[in-house]
Amino acid sequence: MRSSIIALTFAGLLAGCGDGGVVIFSFNSGLIESDATCTGSGGQFHLREASGLTVLVVLTGNSTIILAGGGHGNCGDLHANTPVTVQGSQQGTRITAQTVTVQST
Repeated sequence: MRSSIIALTFAGLLAGCGDGGVVIFSFNSGLIESDATCTGSGGQFHLREASGLTVLVVLTGNSTIILAGGGHGNCGDLHANTPVTVQGSQQGTRITAQTVTVQST
């Protein structure tokens, strides 16, 4: 699986992060390490990229989950060892997901 980061820095995102950190928009792919932890309308899971790097993916009420068959899913559909692609804003090793797409196995 490939992992690539597109360094598109948005002035609005930078102004909104408050701690002076850099926020980038990224596309990451890899395997979910363990079943997602779901709470309310959000949740989180650890994504292990092909390079071995592990990042925390945070799901919000605005995150969209697209299943391999094309339908929409939810946090409870994200299970260990499932290949996914994540699109969202990344700060360090934390991604706030805009879209999580489950890949066919």
